[in-house]
Amino acid sequence: KMDGIAYLQTLEDNSLDFVTVICAVIFMDRALLEHELGRVLKPEGRAIYVNLSPSSNFFGDCGFNALLFDNWAAKDAENGLD
Repeated sequence: KMDGIAYLQTLEDNSLDFVTVICAVIFMDRALLEHELGRVLKPEGRAIYVNLSPSSNFFGDCGFNALLFDNWAAKDAENGLD
């Protein structure tokens, strides 16, 4: 088993045209993710992050999402990504 970053680390440089990350970025070290994406994406390659809105009721109410997004923002700030 491996997460998305560990999988990217198994790939060769400039090997991908497109990467989608769906509802997972908030659980990853974003600085490391962006480093690996920069390495594996071809020069004209693209990555797209798809996530829930903080006001979505996907998990029952927006309170859960607010907690999730606050934590994500804090982690990004700790890594200089705010």
